[in-house]
Amino acid sequence: MTAEGDTVRFHAWIGNGFTEEQVLSTFEQETPEVLELSGELSPALTEAMVGHPVGSLVAVAAPAAEAFGQQGNPQMGLGDGDSVLIVATVIEQLSDKEIEKLAAEQAKTAKAAEKAEKKAAAAAKKAQKNALKS
Repeated sequence: MTAEGDTVRFHAWIGNGFTEEQVLSTFEQETPEVLELSGELSPALTEAMVGHPVGSLVAVAAPAAEAFGQQGNPQMGLGDGDSVLIVATVIEQLSDKEIEKLAAEQAKTAKAAEKAEKKAAAAAKKAQKNALKS
């Protein structure tokens, strides 16, 4: 049974509850998404993810304002008056060791991205300096 505070791998489908139009789906991805089931999740996501056995397929319908906040999620095409349908399945609960490994991988990726950004900034500065000399 999943509980608040757990970190899980999951797949989800989110769509407009009125038009049934898909706005997001991770089911086509080979690798499931990872999410910490914190108290900061919206009530609709909490209902879809917390308190269910791993492997359950759960469907939740909610007003967009409840799923994403007062204005809905305009970037996804979901206004505050729309209904949202969330279909989610928790693939697995991560152990503390897996969470630590995932955090280390994310830190390594962030460090590599920072290094690449610094390198690109230095190259741009050098190109600008060379262009001014020309």
